[in-house]
Amino acid sequence: VHRRWYWGPWPFSCTQCGRGFAHRCKLREHERVHSGERPFQCTECRKSFRLKGILKAHQRTHSEERPFSCGQCGKGFTRQSKLTEHLRVHSGEKPFPCPECDRSFRLKGQLQSHQLLHTGERPFPCPECGKCYRVKADMKAHQRLHSGAMPFSCQCGKGFAKQSKLVEHVRTHTGEKPFQCPTCDKRFSPEAQLLSHQGLHTGERPFHCPECSKNFRERAHMLRHQRIHRPERPYSCGDCGKGYIYKSKLAEHARVHAKSTGVPHFLKRALSEQESQQPSTLPTV
Repeated sequence: VHRRWYWGPWPFSCTQCGRGFAHRCKLREHERVHSGERPFQCTECRKSFRLKGILKAHQRTHSEERPFSCGQCGKGFTRQSKLTEHLRVHSGEKPFPCPECDRSFRLKGQLQSHQLLHTGERPFPCPECGKCYRVKADMKAHQRLHSGAMPFSCQCGKGFAKQSKLVEHVRTHTGEKPFQCPTCDKRFSPEAQLLSHQGLHTGERPFHCPECSKNFRERAHMLRHQRIHRPERPYSCGDCGKGYIYKSKLAEHARVHAKSTGVPHFLKRALSEQESQQPSTLPTV
């Protein structure tokens, strides 16, 4: 393979940002970042890409070909770079430190989205309702709330909005636990459980609310917290109609009525249902 080595300025430089390249073809590829040109189109879904290599990796998603597989858990990937990123789950390596605080991240994209916490920027708006997100993946997941799409389904009939969630669900049938803690060797089925478990050793809180800057050690706690940002109050009191985000808060509120009447709310409801089912005692004419 022919390579050029330069000890001075690169011979080909971008006129817009000044970045230098050893080969003219690499400069041309880079210039598409500024122009937005995507000359490589997928024949299956018509999606376009800036680089031919990215198109080839994308085409494997249609064929389900995963030529790069993890030797520890067997998970397959369409690109070598994705496998390299995944291997850090098992090793615990976090090579991307934040220059603003003491946190480090497994993926460069995670660092970039984290840095938006320091700037307050939310660059990804939902095209349906205008709600803005820090992370593009969070915005995409939010969009499915509008469409109700569940394109990934298990043989048991359960549907999922993301393929990664389907893969996690399938392990509930197989019992597979491919993610091992590098500190204590405990194994987990979903990667999220491993990450939250590792927080016990490191004190880290890896799950970030996309609405605010609050962090959580467990994904379930983050999802529960996210309800405070939504207008819905799914749990309502049968006596006064007051709504609550959490079922536990409704139970606490029901005690207010129980103290004033001396009858617990659940018992009043049971008595009311019983009375409605009893036949009328009025005499018939």
